[in-house]
Amino acid sequence: MDRQLPWEKMNQFMLQCGLQRDSRGLAETALRKLSALIPFDQGRLYFLNSQGQVCDYRLLGVDKSTVRNYLAYHSQLDDGAFSLPCRIRHHQTPFPTVCDWSQMDHSREFYQECVRPITPLQSWRLSTI
Repeated sequence: MDRQLPWEKMNQFMLQCGLQRDSRGLAETALRKLSALIPFDQGRLYFLNSQGQVCDYRLLGVDKSTVRNYLAYHSQLDDGAFSLPCRIRHHQTPFPTVCDWSQMDHSREFYQECVRPITPLQSWRLSTI
């Protein structure tokens, strides 16, 4: 197995991100270009307003109805345990976190209706405040 780091791809990614002059452009570019370094099936980028509510989003490989359903219903389950604003507010570090979905209670409604249909092994989150 080749363990060489893809330096040229990493450099291109950094250059493309570095051309952005605001956090929104940086986030959108990173979402679009990251798969050249780390293959993934789906990407979701949420923008929050000053009240911590989702005001816009960008999607890769995700149907808009899935996000609309999440925002309207699934984010409210278990007193907002799966609410994006709640997670961001309590997540104070700008470093990435990984969620291992196999550790979640598979009997929960959120898992049954949102997680199981897309069968992720892990998800990755980076939030900035």
